[in-house]
Amino acid sequence: MKYTEPYLTYEQQAQRLLDAGLLAEKADLIQRLRDVGYYRLSAYMAPYRVYDETGMMTERFSPGATLEKVWDLYLFDRQLRLLFMDAIERIEVFLRVKIAHIHTRKNGPFGYADASYFPLWKGYMQRLEEIKLKKKIKLDHKSGTKQVIPTGIDFVDSFFSKYGDEHDYLPLWFAVGMFDYGTLIYFFNHSAGTLKREIANEFGVDAGSLQSWLFALRNMRNLCAHHGRVWNNLFPSSPHIPSPSHNRLWSYEYSEKAKKWVRPAKGWGKPGQHGLNAGMCAAFLFVCRQLLKSVAPTSHWKERVENCLHAAQLKGIPLAKTGLPEHWESHPIWI
Repeated sequence: MKYTEPYLTYEQQAQRLLDAGLLAEKADLIQRLRDVGYYRLSAYMAPYRVYDETGMMTERFSPGATLEKVWDLYLFDRQLRLLFMDAIERIEVFLRVKIAHIHTRKNGPFGYADASYFPLWKGYMQRLEEIKLKKKIKLDHKSGTKQVIPTGIDFVDSFFSKYGDEHDYLPLWFAVGMFDYGTLIYFFNHSAGTLKREIANEFGVDAGSLQSWLFALRNMRNLCAHHGRVWNNLFPSSPHIPSPSHNRLWSYEYSEKAKKWVRPAKGWGKPGQHGLNAGMCAAFLFVCRQLLKSVAPTSHWKERVENCLHAAQLKGIPLAKTGLPEHWESHPIWI
C-alpha cells in the first residue's frame, strides 16, 4: 500500500485534531505540536480515541477528550523516563565499582588486558583499543623517537605520560570509567562464574537474574535517552523474573481474604505469573527497586516513583497500562 498522507502545517494538524473531537484552544494545541510534534503527541492520544467494533482505533476522539488530559499523560511518561534514568545511572556506577574492585583483587589491575582473559569474547582486545584503554605510539621518522599520541582525555593522558614507559594499558579501576554501558555488561557477562556470582551478591540477586536485568535495563536506558514511550509499551527485551529458588517473593500473589501478598496456595506455579507483567514498565520499576535496595539504600527514588504514580492516578491516568498490579505498593519486592 502506498503512503499518501500529505504534509500539513502546524495549523492544519491542529485543525485535524479539533475536527476529530479533541477539546482544546487552537493556539495552545498549535504550540504543543510545535514543541513535541504530531507523531510523538499522538501516542498519548490513544486512550482518548474512539475504537470501532473490531477494536481498531479510529481518528475520532471520545467525548470529553481534552488536550490537557493528553498533555498530562505526556508529562507523566516523561517523569517515568527521568526516574528510570536516575535509577539506571546509580546501578551502572555501582556495577563499574564492583567490577573493578572484584576483578583487580583477583587478577591485579592489568590482568584484564590480555586476549586470554575473555577467550570467548571475539574482538575483545580490539574493543579495548577502540575505547582508548591502550596507549598509541607515533614514530618520528626524522629523530627516530617514539611518542605517545594524546587521547584528549585528561586522566588517560596523565597516566600514560607518567607510566607509559612500563604499561600499555590503563589499570582496570581507571579503565571502567571508559567503558560504555554495553562494554560494561559484556565484561560482566564474560566474567568467570565465581567473579560473576560475587558481583551479583553485591547487588543482592543471583547472577542469572542480574545478567538478564542488565541487558533489559540497557534497552530501557536507550529508549529513555531517545525519549521513547515508557507508559503503555511492551518491551521485547524484558527482565527475567527470578525463580522461587532464587527469590520466592517475586512469585507472591495478592490474597483478598488476607489483604496481603502471600505465597501461592497451589505451589509456586510459573515464575512471574502472579502480579507483574514482565514485558511492561512495571517490571522494570520493580527490578530497579530491588537493585537500589543494595545500590543506594538511602535514596528517595522509591518515594519519588510513588509520588509520580499517585499524581498520575489523581489525574485519571490509567496505571494498568504500566503493568502494575493492584496493591503494588505493598508487594514484598517493592516495600
